[in-house]
Amino acid sequence: MLEQRRQQAGEPEKVSRGGADSLDLVLLGFLALEPLHGYEINRRANRCFGSIARLSWGSLYPALARLQRRGFVTSRPVGTRGFDGSQLSGSLAAEFALVSAVANRRASARNRKVYEITEAGRERLSELVARAEVEESRSFWFAISFSEKAEPAIRVELLRQRKQVLTAQLHELRHAGEGGGAFGMAMAGLSSRLQAELEWCDKAIAESSRDVG
Repeated sequence: MLEQRRQQAGEPEKVSRGGADSLDLVLLGFLALEPLHGYEINRRANRCFGSIARLSWGSLYPALARLQRRGFVTSRPVGTRGFDGSQLSGSLAAEFALVSAVANRRASARNRKVYEITEAGRERLSELVARAEVEESRSFWFAISFSEKAEPAIRVELLRQRKQVLTAQLHELRHAGEGGGAFGMAMAGLSSRLQAELEWCDKAIAESSRDVG
């Protein structure tokens, strides 16, 4: 059976905490859906997973650069509109401002890239999904979110392993809360959250099993 770990309460952790695999899974997962620039990856990651993890700017671009060096992603500069002579007004000040604005746009574009996943990156994503640590909520939800990029049997196995983890945790919580009081009430609340996820796992297993040939 999988090793049991205590889930931590409080603010969402940084995605990069606990090793690079979780961060790589998130980045490759979103890029497997469509090419994106760094800002959009950050926005989507925090919108979707902000309740369990936050993607920091300090970890985003170094991770993308690392994935690119390893051949898992490629990048291309964002196109920018160049000088348009029809915008000249005859005013020296206005023309200087126009030329300056074009130069600023080009400088900004050099720092903006659209990232795309490679075939090697797709294989890496499938590998990361398959070996996700399902006893950790954050790792499990990252993996299951992008599990369509892996074999259907892998998704079913992730769900079954997660169910084992939740069942063991639920037993421990109910036992811990038998004394009643405020602590027992808190354990009951945590138990209800696990019970809801267990029920979801059963439905997800039944649905995913239909895709397994």
